[in-house]
Amino acid sequence: MSRRILALFVIVVFSPTLPAFSQSAPTTPAQASLLDGGGARKLLEFVSKQGSEAQFDPQVTQMLGLTKPGQVLQLKQLGVRDDQDGIHAVNLLKPAGFLFVKISKNVSEIYRTDANLKLDTALVKKDGTFFSKVSEIDAAPAFQDEMEFWAAVLDWKPEKK
Repeated sequence: MSRRILALFVIVVFSPTLPAFSQSAPTTPAQASLLDGGGARKLLEFVSKQGSEAQFDPQVTQMLGLTKPGQVLQLKQLGVRDDQDGIHAVNLLKPAGFLFVKISKNVSEIYRTDANLKLDTALVKKDGTFFSKVSEIDAAPAFQDEMEFWAAVLDWKPEKK
């Protein structure tokens, strides 16, 4: 499977601020596999070495609970194009954590995780609508797919259960 690494600057306009989740989704098999194999550390090293700075729209980062109104956030980001011409990006959050972005033909998804790849916030945008919050439980299958995508990029072998 050939993939090209590219710099991706994600500047999107989001709907008004949404609250963070109060319940947690269970750890997915891909997350467990990534953590067992040092995946979070490998991902951090990979993006630190290969990534470039990306600036996010203040509405995006405010909606994700990362900034206050009007603040601009720059993150270290690495983007990868998949075989279906979709774009996947992973961003390093300071002091710890990751922001995963997936952009495909009709759907865009954003996943905020902690340093252990535990899902914190999930947003989805379909067919030109505004982003909306998705419960962690509802987001779990697509989030699992995204974790498996990044595992493949870094040549991890997460096991599906």
